[in-house]
Amino acid sequence: MKPATTLELLATGTEVSSQIITATTAVVHPWGPSEEARTQLETAIAALTDEERAGLLLAAYDEMPRLRDTGDVRRGPLLYAAAGIIGKTKPTLDEAALAHVLLSARHDCGHGLDTRLPFDLAMARLRDQGWSTALGQAIQAYAAALPTGSTSVQAIRRSADLLVVLDADVNGLQGSRAAWWINTVRAALADIDGDERACWERLVLAMRVGEQMTMPKTWATKATPILEAIGSGVVGARLTEWWPRGPKESLKGSGAQLLKHFIWSLGIIDHSARERLVATLAHIEWTPRQPMAVLKPAAEALKSAKSDAGLAALDRLRTAIAR
Repeated sequence: MKPATTLELLATGTEVSSQIITATTAVVHPWGPSEEARTQLETAIAALTDEERAGLLLAAYDEMPRLRDTGDVRRGPLLYAAAGIIGKTKPTLDEAALAHVLLSARHDCGHGLDTRLPFDLAMARLRDQGWSTALGQAIQAYAAALPTGSTSVQAIRRSADLLVVLDADVNGLQGSRAAWWINTVRAALADIDGDERACWERLVLAMRVGEQMTMPKTWATKATPILEAIGSGVVGARLTEWWPRGPKESLKGSGAQLLKHFIWSLGIIDHSARERLVATLAHIEWTPRQPMAVLKPAAEALKSAKSDAGLAALDRLRTAIAR
C-alpha cells in the first residue's frame, strides 16, 4: 500500500483529533488535562493505528499555533498532551511530514515537551535513514525560529549548528562565517562522495552535543564500526587535513563539539598522529573564548604523551583550563 501523503495524514489527523477531544470527557485545565482526562487520552491514542497517530501529530502541530492565538483552554491543552503521548510511540513519519512539522511549529517559550519532539523525531529519521539536506535544513530553520533563553532551545540550536558541516551547499559561505573552522571542514566534506561520504555523515549524526569532557562508551560503541569502515589510514589523513591550523581559529557554530569528537575519534583508531595533532591545539588562539569542550578532552588525550612536545602541550592546556 502506498504511504499516505502529508496532506492525507493532515486530513486524517484533523478528523481523529475531533473524535479524541470529544471522547475526552474529564476535566481539562488551562495548563493541561486532569489525571482522568490524560488516562482517557492515552487510552484513545493507544487504539489508533500508526497512520492515525502520525496524522494526529501533524494536525496537532499544525493547529496549536492558532489555538494559542484564540485562547482555546480545552482543545489546546489536549492537543499539546496528545503530541507528547504520540511522540513516545515513535509514529512513522516520512521526510516530507517531518519537514512539515518542523516548519509549521511555533513556540512562545521553548520550555515545553513539544519543543524537543519535532527535533528528536527528525534526528531519529536522519540517523536511521541517512543524511538528507532538505530535512537538515528544515531542522536548522526550526532551531533558528525558536525563542531564546531555555536550555532546551540552546541544546537544539547547538545540535542544529553541528549539522551544518554536512550541508554540501557551500556556495553561500562568505565573510567571517566562511572562516569558521567548522565551515572549512564542511567545504572539504563537500568534495567527498560515495561510501566514504556516507560514513562521515553517519559519524556526525551519531555525535551528541553536550558537556561531556571524556569520551562516553556510547560514542565509542557507535563510532568504532563507522571509523573502521572508513579505515584508520583514511581517517588519520582526513583529520590531519581538516585539523585547525592556527594561529587563530574560530569555533563558532558548534565547531568545538565537532573537534571534541574528532579528538575522540583519533583515540578510537589509535592513530600515530594523535599526539602530534592534539598537541597543536595548545598553541592556537581560540575565538570567541577558550573552548573547554576542546581543551579538556585534549588534555585527557595527552595524559599518556611521551614526547617533549606532547608533555609541554599538556602543561599549556592545564594552565589554560585552570584560568
